[in-house]
Amino acid sequence: MTCITGYARTATVAALLALSGSVTGCRTPVAVSTESPPPADGLVTVSEQALRDGIVVAHAPDIEKRAPVLQAPAVLALDESRTARIGSLTEGLVVSVGSDIGARVRRGDVLARVHSHIVHDAWAAFRTADADRRRREAEASLAGQNEARAERLLTAKAIAPHEVSRARVERIAAEEALGIADAELQRAKEDLHLLGLADGETPGVRSEYVSIRSPLEGVLLERLVTPGTAVTPGAPMFVVSDLSRLWAIAEIDEIHLRSLTVGRPADMTVAAYAKERLPVSISYVGQSVNAETRRITVRCVVENRDGRLKPQMYASVRVPLGAAREVLVVPADAVQELDGERVVFVQEGSGRFARRRVVTGEEESGMLEVRSGLERSDKVAVKGAFLLKSKASHAAQPEN
Repeated sequence: MTCITGYARTATVAALLALSGSVTGCRTPVAVSTESPPPADGLVTVSEQALRDGIVVAHAPDIEKRAPVLQAPAVLALDESRTARIGSLTEGLVVSVGSDIGARVRRGDVLARVHSHIVHDAWAAFRTADADRRRREAEASLAGQNEARAERLLTAKAIAPHEVSRARVERIAAEEALGIADAELQRAKEDLHLLGLADGETPGVRSEYVSIRSPLEGVLLERLVTPGTAVTPGAPMFVVSDLSRLWAIAEIDEIHLRSLTVGRPADMTVAAYAKERLPVSISYVGQSVNAETRRITVRCVVENRDGRLKPQMYASVRVPLGAAREVLVVPADAVQELDGERVVFVQEGSGRFARRRVVTGEEESGMLEVRSGLERSDKVAVKGAFLLKSKASHAAQPEN
């Protein structure tokens, strides 16, 4: 019994040793992770390849000299000193229209012709004044001849001196009557000119229509009549404006009134040319404050010789308020909106960027002022900031 038990113990030990050796020989080594540890809170990582390919680029903010400015919204408007709102001088019927909206017209160009009964009255007055003036001219000439003859007779002692005096008075009266006739004829001519008619110097030639002419060179902006339209004196017909100069009309808070003086240089921007600062000058400061908005109207003159600016464009007027100072600026694309904050991504190491909240100022020519949150030595992601924002937003989202 004892031998059997020892044999069994020996076999059991041998089996255990064999099983142990078998397991040891088949064991697989445990793999060691080579991945980098996850980034710390607030850090975003990109690959070295992305940096080499220029997908993400970082460099220090630039320094620019900028003056503090007063900025206000504005609207471009017609320069009323170079705008003509043309109406009819008489009642009548439009028989033709010479130009369409958008056409360039010169001073004196005929915009429309109007048939009116007043034309016949104007011609009759001109003819009457012309005939009267010719008669008065003949009478003055005859009176002058009579005076000269009387003086000769007085020298020959053929008449009394009072006869010469009477002839002189008649000559003076005839000349005065001729002066009145000249004035009446000139008035009749001016009436014809105001109606757009010729002065009738050529016998038998006259116009039957009133010509509506442009008083200045510019662009036809409005045409309110068509052939067949009945018009009355003062009825609006056309609007012509010289668009080589416009007005920028802004509303500025009254607290800045002391900084607004006529002739002060400023600049403005419009959405169509956002990266350009267009020079303007203040030409008028309102004489009263709007009781509801507590703002004052300011008018600036804008040169527009190339015609790029259009009336009714929205603009932003900027008035310098002091001396220039040095400020940090970054490209506008480097600043992103994230979680309701304006942030930039500052490089903390190779491929590692930390989001940082910043306070920004004005944007000029695509460069945005950073008032706080950055140092001159910081390196900011000036390219690829949107990619970093996307990675930061994804990392912040909770996993399902």
